[in-house]
Amino acid sequence: MKYKVIIPARANSKRLPGKNMRVLGDKPLIQYSIDFALNHFSEDAIWVNSDDKEIIEFSKLKGIKTLVRPADLATDFTSTVDVLKHQVNYFKEQNIACDAIILLQPTNPFREEALLEDAITKF
Repeated sequence: MKYKVIIPARANSKRLPGKNMRVLGDKPLIQYSIDFALNHFSEDAIWVNSDDKEIIEFSKLKGIKTLVRPADLATDFTSTVDVLKHQVNYFKEQNIACDAIILLQPTNPFREEALLEDAITKF
């Protein structure tokens, strides 16, 4: 099965501006999700979806594929489902094989290592 890991990271947070690039411990918040994904998948399977130029550039420096999110999918009212639909449509348009999506929210930096393997087994 061809899995794609999607890390959605919007630019504007009302409660904590720039939160996805804020340093937690010794690295930006988004890097926790990138590192977790890299521990389980190749760089080619991991995508960061964002409207934030800084997040896009940071992700590219880490060797992660990126998709720039349009402004209409970067509002306070945009659902994660709509962002994922946009990503899947992009995969279809670009003939990128994808059987299933694994969503890693950057706002959840601490995950148990076995969590992903358990979820895939159940899926």
